[in-house]
Amino acid sequence: MAERGSFLSSTAIVLKVLLAVMFLFSAATKFVSIETFELYIFSFNVLSLGISSILARLAIASELLLGVWLLSGRGHRWACVVTSLLLLFFSIFLACVLLIGRSDSCNCFGELLPFTPVQSLLKNAVLLMVVLLVWKWGDARWRSPWWLAVPLSLVPAALLVVLGLMGKASMRVVDAELLAVLFAVVAVMSLLLSFRRLHQWWLYWLIALAPVVTLFILVPPNGWFRLHEEESFDREQFYTSLSDCIDGERQVVAFFSAGCTYCLHTAQMISGVQQRNHLDTASFLYVFPDQQISKVDTFYSAARSPHYRQVSIPTHDWIAIVQGRFPVVAFVDHDTIQQVFSYGAVGEKEIVRFLK
Repeated sequence: MAERGSFLSSTAIVLKVLLAVMFLFSAATKFVSIETFELYIFSFNVLSLGISSILARLAIASELLLGVWLLSGRGHRWACVVTSLLLLFFSIFLACVLLIGRSDSCNCFGELLPFTPVQSLLKNAVLLMVVLLVWKWGDARWRSPWWLAVPLSLVPAALLVVLGLMGKASMRVVDAELLAVLFAVVAVMSLLLSFRRLHQWWLYWLIALAPVVTLFILVPPNGWFRLHEEESFDREQFYTSLSDCIDGERQVVAFFSAGCTYCLHTAQMISGVQQRNHLDTASFLYVFPDQQISKVDTFYSAARSPHYRQVSIPTHDWIAIVQGRFPVVAFVDHDTIQQVFSYGAVGEKEIVRFLK
Protein backbone atom coordinates (compact mmCIF):
# COMPACT_ATOMS: atom_id res chain seq x y z
CA MET A 1 0.00 0.00 0.00
CA ALA A 2 2.87 2.36 0.82
CA GLU A 3 4.44 1.73 -2.59
CA ARG A 4 1.08 2.31 -4.30
CA GLY A 5 0.60 5.56 -2.37
CA SER A 6 4.12 6.70 -3.27
CA PHE A 7 3.52 5.92 -6.96
CA LEU A 8 0.23 7.83 -7.00
CA SER A 9 1.83 10.78 -5.20
CA SER A 10 4.72 10.89 -7.68
CA THR A 11 2.32 10.64 -10.61
CA ALA A 12 0.24 13.49 -9.21
CA ILE A 13 3.35 15.68 -8.93
CA VAL A 14 4.28 14.95 -12.55
CA LEU A 15 0.72 15.76 -13.68
CA LYS A 16 0.80 18.97 -11.67
CA VAL A 17 4.03 20.06 -13.36
CA LEU A 18 2.60 19.20 -16.78
CA LEU A 19 -0.50 21.26 -15.99
CA ALA A 20 1.74 24.19 -15.05
CA VAL A 21 3.73 23.95 -18.29
CA MET A 22 0.51 23.68 -20.30
CA PHE A 23 -0.90 26.89 -18.80
CA LEU A 24 2.38 28.68 -19.47
CA PHE A 25 2.39 27.40 -23.06
CA SER A 26 -1.23 28.49 -23.52
CA ALA A 27 -0.31 31.98 -22.30
CA ALA A 28 2.71 32.11 -24.64
CA THR A 29 0.67 31.18 -27.72
CA LYS A 30 -1.94 33.82 -26.88
CA PHE A 31 0.78 36.41 -26.30
CA VAL A 32 2.40 36.09 -29.73
CA SER A 33 -1.02 36.49 -31.39
CA ILE A 34 -2.53 38.86 -28.84
CA GLU A 35 -4.24 41.03 -31.48
CA THR A 36 -6.20 38.00 -32.71
CA PHE A 37 -7.12 37.05 -29.14
CA GLU A 38 -8.40 40.50 -28.19
CA LEU A 39 -10.36 40.77 -31.46
CA TYR A 40 -11.94 37.38 -30.72
CA ILE A 41 -13.23 38.75 -27.41
CA PHE A 42 -14.37 41.95 -29.15
CA SER A 43 -16.11 39.98 -31.93
CA PHE A 44 -19.03 39.13 -29.63
CA ASN A 45 -20.04 42.83 -29.69
CA VAL A 46 -20.65 42.83 -25.94
CA LEU A 47 -17.56 44.65 -24.69
CA SER A 48 -15.79 47.69 -26.06
CA LEU A 49 -12.47 47.25 -27.83
CA GLY A 50 -10.66 48.86 -24.90
CA ILE A 51 -12.20 46.48 -22.35
CA SER A 52 -11.58 43.51 -24.69
CA SER A 53 -7.90 44.47 -24.95
CA ILE A 54 -7.59 44.71 -21.17
CA LEU A 55 -9.37 41.37 -20.60
CA ALA A 56 -7.13 39.65 -23.16
CA ARG A 57 -4.05 40.75 -21.23
CA LEU A 58 -5.56 39.82 -17.86
CA ALA A 59 -6.44 36.35 -19.20
CA ILE A 60 -2.85 35.80 -20.33
CA ALA A 61 -1.50 37.12 -17.03
CA SER A 62 -3.82 34.79 -15.05
CA GLU A 63 -2.55 31.75 -17.00
CA LEU A 64 1.06 32.79 -16.40
CA LEU A 65 0.44 33.28 -12.70
CA LEU A 66 -1.45 30.00 -12.37
CA GLY A 67 1.30 28.13 -14.23
CA VAL A 68 4.00 29.52 -11.92
CA TRP A 69 1.84 28.80 -8.86
CA LEU A 70 1.28 25.16 -9.82
CA LEU A 71 4.95 24.76 -10.66
CA SER A 72 6.04 26.10 -7.28
CA GLY A 73 4.02 23.53 -5.30
CA ARG A 74 2.83 26.18 -2.84
CA GLY A 75 -0.76 26.22 -1.58
CA HIS A 76 -1.51 22.83 -3.10
CA ARG A 77 -5.22 22.69 -2.29
CA TRP A 78 -5.93 26.30 -3.20
CA ALA A 79 -4.00 25.99 -6.45
CA CYS A 80 -6.18 23.03 -7.43
CA VAL A 81 -9.36 24.88 -6.46
CA VAL A 82 -8.43 27.99 -8.46
CA THR A 83 -7.42 25.85 -11.47
CA SER A 84 -10.76 24.03 -11.35
CA LEU A 85 -12.73 27.28 -11.09
CA LEU A 86 -10.82 28.77 -14.04
CA LEU A 87 -11.48 25.70 -16.18
CA LEU A 88 -15.16 25.74 -15.20
CA PHE A 89 -15.42 29.43 -16.09
CA PHE A 90 -13.88 28.84 -19.51
CA SER A 91 -16.14 25.82 -20.04
CA ILE A 92 -19.27 27.85 -19.26
CA PHE A 93 -18.06 30.52 -21.67
CA LEU A 94 -17.47 27.91 -24.40
CA ALA A 95 -20.94 26.43 -23.81
CA CYS A 96 -22.43 29.89 -24.33
CA VAL A 97 -20.37 30.27 -27.50
CA LEU A 98 -21.86 27.03 -28.82
CA LEU A 99 -25.38 28.14 -27.91
CA ILE A 100 -25.09 31.26 -30.07
CA GLY A 101 -23.86 29.18 -32.98
CA ARG A 102 -20.16 30.11 -33.08
CA SER A 103 -17.78 27.37 -34.22
CA ASP A 104 -14.60 29.34 -34.99
CA SER A 105 -11.38 28.90 -33.05
CA CYS A 106 -11.66 29.95 -29.41
CA ASN A 107 -7.97 30.94 -29.28
CA CYS A 108 -7.21 28.64 -26.34
CA PHE A 109 -3.75 28.15 -27.85
CA GLY A 110 -3.68 31.28 -29.97
CA GLU A 111 -3.29 30.76 -33.70
CA LEU A 112 -0.96 27.77 -33.23
CA LEU A 113 -3.69 25.22 -32.40
CA PRO A 114 -7.10 26.38 -33.66
CA PHE A 115 -9.41 24.45 -31.32
CA THR A 116 -13.15 24.63 -31.93
CA PRO A 117 -15.39 25.25 -28.88
CA VAL A 118 -16.33 21.54 -28.80
CA GLN A 119 -12.69 20.45 -28.84
CA SER A 120 -11.87 22.96 -26.11
CA LEU A 121 -14.73 21.70 -23.95
CA LEU A 122 -13.42 18.14 -24.26
CA LYS A 123 -9.91 19.39 -23.42
CA ASN A 124 -11.23 21.17 -20.31
CA ALA A 125 -13.10 18.05 -19.21
CA VAL A 126 -9.87 16.03 -19.38
CA LEU A 127 -7.96 18.76 -17.54
CA LEU A 128 -10.59 18.88 -14.78
CA MET A 129 -10.15 15.13 -14.22
CA VAL A 130 -6.39 15.64 -14.06
CA VAL A 131 -6.82 18.42 -11.50
CA LEU A 132 -9.01 16.15 -9.37
CA LEU A 133 -6.32 13.45 -9.44
CA VAL A 134 -3.68 16.01 -8.49
CA TRP A 135 -5.87 17.35 -5.68
CA LYS A 136 -6.56 13.89 -4.24
CA TRP A 137 -3.15 12.25 -4.55
CA GLY A 138 -0.75 15.19 -4.67
CA ASP A 139 1.66 15.76 -1.80
CA ALA A 140 0.89 19.16 -0.26
CA ARG A 141 4.41 19.25 1.21
CA TRP A 142 6.16 19.04 -2.18
CA ARG A 143 8.02 22.15 -3.35
CA SER A 144 9.72 22.57 -6.68
CA PRO A 145 13.46 23.38 -6.29
CA TRP A 146 14.79 26.38 -8.22
CA TRP A 147 16.92 24.23 -10.55
CA LEU A 148 13.70 22.53 -11.72
CA ALA A 149 11.22 25.42 -11.56
CA VAL A 150 13.28 27.96 -13.54
CA PRO A 151 14.13 25.74 -16.57
CA LEU A 152 10.58 24.34 -16.74
CA SER A 153 9.11 27.85 -16.69
CA LEU A 154 11.20 28.69 -19.76
CA VAL A 155 10.32 25.53 -21.72
CA PRO A 156 7.02 26.88 -23.21
CA ALA A 157 8.68 30.02 -24.62
CA ALA A 158 11.66 28.06 -25.96
CA LEU A 159 9.35 25.52 -27.59
CA LEU A 160 7.29 28.25 -29.24
CA VAL A 161 10.40 29.98 -30.59
CA VAL A 162 11.65 26.67 -32.02
CA LEU A 163 8.28 26.10 -33.69
CA GLY A 164 8.50 29.62 -35.11
CA LEU A 165 11.98 28.95 -36.54
CA MET A 166 10.66 25.73 -38.09
CA GLY A 167 7.78 27.62 -39.69
CA LYS A 168 5.18 25.79 -37.60
CA ALA A 169 4.12 28.93 -35.71
CA SER A 170 3.54 32.43 -37.02
CA MET A 171 5.94 34.71 -35.20
CA ARG A 172 7.85 37.91 -35.98
CA VAL A 173 11.32 38.59 -34.63
CA VAL A 174 9.85 41.26 -32.36
CA ASP A 175 7.33 38.71 -31.03
CA ALA A 176 10.18 36.38 -30.07
CA GLU A 177 12.02 39.26 -28.38
CA LEU A 178 8.98 40.32 -26.37
CA LEU A 179 8.25 36.69 -25.49
CA ALA A 180 11.80 36.35 -24.16
CA VAL A 181 11.35 39.41 -21.94
CA LEU A 182 7.99 38.16 -20.65
CA PHE A 183 9.31 34.71 -19.76
CA ALA A 184 12.43 36.17 -18.17
CA VAL A 185 9.98 37.77 -15.74
CA VAL A 186 8.20 34.41 -15.37
CA ALA A 187 11.54 32.73 -14.60
CA VAL A 188 12.25 35.28 -11.86
CA MET A 189 8.78 34.65 -10.41
CA SER A 190 9.48 30.90 -10.38
CA LEU A 191 12.86 31.47 -8.73
CA LEU A 192 11.38 33.61 -5.95
CA LEU A 193 8.59 31.13 -5.23
CA SER A 194 11.12 28.29 -4.98
CA PHE A 195 12.60 29.88 -1.83
CA ARG A 196 11.16 27.96 1.10
CA ARG A 197 11.47 30.87 3.51
CA LEU A 198 9.49 33.30 1.38
CA HIS A 199 6.83 34.65 3.74
CA GLN A 200 6.61 38.41 3.08
CA TRP A 201 3.07 39.28 1.99
CA TRP A 202 4.22 42.24 -0.09
CA LEU A 203 6.52 39.98 -2.12
CA TYR A 204 3.58 37.71 -2.97
CA TRP A 205 1.66 40.76 -4.21
CA LEU A 206 4.67 41.85 -6.25
CA ILE A 207 4.91 38.42 -7.87
CA ALA A 208 1.16 38.41 -8.61
CA LEU A 209 1.30 41.86 -10.24
CA ALA A 210 4.50 41.21 -12.22
CA PRO A 211 2.92 39.47 -15.26
CA VAL A 212 0.10 42.03 -15.46
CA VAL A 213 2.41 45.04 -15.41
CA THR A 214 4.85 43.38 -17.83
CA LEU A 215 2.12 42.60 -20.36
CA PHE A 216 0.71 46.12 -20.33
CA ILE A 217 4.20 47.56 -20.84
CA LEU A 218 5.28 45.14 -23.58
CA VAL A 219 2.02 45.16 -25.57
CA PRO A 220 -0.16 48.08 -24.45
CA PRO A 221 -3.80 48.06 -25.64
CA ASN A 222 -4.77 50.05 -28.72
CA GLY A 223 -4.08 53.74 -28.31
CA TRP A 224 -2.01 53.41 -25.09
CA PHE A 225 1.46 54.99 -25.05
CA ARG A 226 1.53 55.41 -28.83
CA LEU A 227 2.05 58.59 -30.82
CA HIS A 228 0.41 59.46 -34.12
CA GLU A 229 2.93 59.20 -36.96
CA GLU A 230 1.70 61.83 -39.35
CA GLU A 231 5.22 62.50 -40.64
CA SER A 232 5.21 59.13 -42.46
CA PHE A 233 2.13 60.01 -44.51
CA ASP A 234 2.19 61.94 -47.82
CA ARG A 235 -0.82 64.26 -47.61
CA GLU A 236 -0.20 65.84 -51.00
CA GLN A 237 -0.21 62.47 -52.76
CA PHE A 238 -3.34 61.54 -50.78
CA TYR A 239 -5.26 64.53 -52.16
CA THR A 240 -3.94 63.88 -55.67
CA SER A 241 -4.93 60.20 -55.73
CA LEU A 242 -8.18 60.27 -53.77
CA SER A 243 -9.77 63.68 -54.34
CA ASP A 244 -12.57 62.07 -56.36
CA CYS A 245 -13.35 59.56 -53.59
CA ILE A 246 -13.80 62.01 -50.72
CA ASP A 247 -17.40 63.23 -50.67
CA GLY A 248 -17.00 66.01 -48.10
CA GLU A 249 -18.44 64.06 -45.15
CA ARG A 250 -16.41 62.72 -42.26
CA GLN A 251 -14.74 59.47 -43.29
CA VAL A 252 -12.38 56.88 -41.89
CA VAL A 253 -9.97 56.06 -44.72
CA ALA A 254 -7.90 52.90 -44.24
CA PHE A 255 -4.96 51.86 -46.39
CA PHE A 256 -4.73 48.07 -46.48
CA SER A 257 -2.51 45.53 -48.18
CA ALA A 258 -4.53 42.38 -48.90
CA GLY A 259 -1.74 40.06 -47.75
CA CYS A 260 -0.86 41.86 -44.50
CA THR A 261 -1.74 40.18 -41.18
CA TYR A 262 -1.80 43.52 -39.34
CA CYS A 263 -4.11 44.94 -41.99
CA LEU A 264 -6.46 42.00 -41.31
CA HIS A 265 -6.37 42.76 -37.58
CA THR A 266 -7.17 46.42 -38.22
CA ALA A 267 -9.99 45.53 -40.63
CA GLN A 268 -11.48 43.19 -38.01
CA MET A 269 -11.29 45.95 -35.42
CA ILE A 270 -12.94 48.53 -37.69
CA SER A 271 -15.70 46.11 -38.65
CA GLY A 272 -16.41 45.33 -35.00
CA VAL A 273 -16.45 49.01 -34.05
CA GLN A 274 -18.78 49.90 -36.94
CA GLN A 275 -21.29 47.15 -36.16
CA ARG A 276 -21.18 47.53 -32.39
CA ASN A 277 -21.81 51.28 -32.56
CA HIS A 278 -24.16 51.19 -35.58
CA LEU A 279 -22.00 53.58 -37.57
CA ASP A 280 -22.89 54.45 -41.17
CA THR A 281 -21.05 52.06 -43.51
CA ALA A 282 -20.65 54.93 -45.99
CA SER A 283 -18.30 56.59 -43.50
CA PHE A 284 -15.59 54.02 -44.20
CA LEU A 285 -13.34 53.86 -47.25
CA TYR A 286 -10.75 51.15 -47.84
CA VAL A 287 -7.87 51.83 -50.21
CA PHE A 288 -5.96 48.94 -51.81
CA PRO A 289 -3.06 48.81 -54.29
CA ASP A 290 -4.41 48.06 -57.77
CA GLN A 291 -2.15 45.01 -58.14
CA GLN A 292 -4.04 43.31 -55.30
CA ILE A 293 -7.58 43.87 -56.51
CA SER A 294 -8.06 40.14 -57.18
CA LYS A 295 -7.27 39.38 -53.50
CA VAL A 296 -9.68 41.88 -51.95
CA ASP A 297 -12.62 39.46 -51.57
CA THR A 298 -10.34 36.97 -49.82
CA PHE A 299 -9.16 39.79 -47.54
CA TYR A 300 -12.72 40.64 -46.48
CA SER A 301 -13.48 36.96 -45.89
CA ALA A 302 -10.35 36.42 -43.78
CA ALA A 303 -11.14 39.55 -41.75
CA ARG A 304 -14.77 38.39 -41.31
CA SER A 305 -15.75 41.88 -42.41
CA PRO A 306 -18.61 43.20 -44.56
CA HIS A 307 -17.62 44.99 -47.74
CA TYR A 308 -17.23 48.74 -47.29
CA ARG A 309 -16.66 51.41 -49.89
CA GLN A 310 -13.34 50.66 -51.51
CA VAL A 311 -11.06 52.00 -54.18
CA SER A 312 -7.85 50.77 -55.78
CA ILE A 313 -5.11 53.14 -56.84
CA PRO A 314 -1.79 52.57 -58.63
CA THR A 315 0.55 50.65 -56.38
CA HIS A 316 3.33 53.23 -56.59
CA ASP A 317 0.89 55.96 -55.49
CA TRP A 318 -0.39 53.78 -52.63
CA ILE A 319 3.16 53.15 -51.40
CA ALA A 320 4.00 56.86 -51.73
CA ILE A 321 1.03 57.85 -49.56
CA VAL A 322 1.75 55.44 -46.71
CA GLN A 323 5.54 55.82 -47.09
CA GLY A 324 5.90 52.05 -47.20
CA ARG A 325 4.29 51.55 -43.76
CA PHE A 326 0.90 49.92 -43.38
CA PRO A 327 -1.84 49.64 -42.29
CA VAL A 328 -2.58 53.35 -41.98
CA VAL A 329 -5.90 54.87 -40.91
CA ALA A 330 -6.71 58.52 -41.66
CA PHE A 331 -9.56 60.62 -40.30
CA VAL A 332 -10.78 62.92 -43.08
CA ASP A 333 -13.20 65.75 -42.30
CA HIS A 334 -14.62 67.66 -45.28
CA ASP A 335 -11.59 67.08 -47.51
CA THR A 336 -9.17 67.83 -44.68
CA ILE A 337 -7.05 65.16 -43.01
CA GLN A 338 -7.52 65.56 -39.27
CA GLN A 339 -5.38 62.71 -37.93
CA VAL A 340 -3.30 59.82 -39.22
CA PHE A 341 -2.79 56.63 -37.20
CA SER A 342 -0.27 53.85 -37.61
CA TYR A 343 -0.96 50.23 -36.65
CA GLY A 344 -2.33 49.85 -33.13
CA ALA A 345 -2.64 53.58 -32.48
CA VAL A 346 -6.35 53.93 -33.22
CA GLY A 347 -9.12 52.37 -31.17
CA GLU A 348 -12.88 52.33 -30.73
CA LYS A 349 -13.13 55.59 -28.79
CA GLU A 350 -11.24 57.57 -31.41
CA ILE A 351 -13.34 56.25 -34.30
CA VAL A 352 -16.70 56.73 -32.56
CA ARG A 353 -15.76 60.19 -31.27
CA PHE A 354 -14.70 61.30 -34.77
CA LEU A 355 -17.74 59.98 -36.63
CA LYS A 356 -20.34 60.99 -34.05
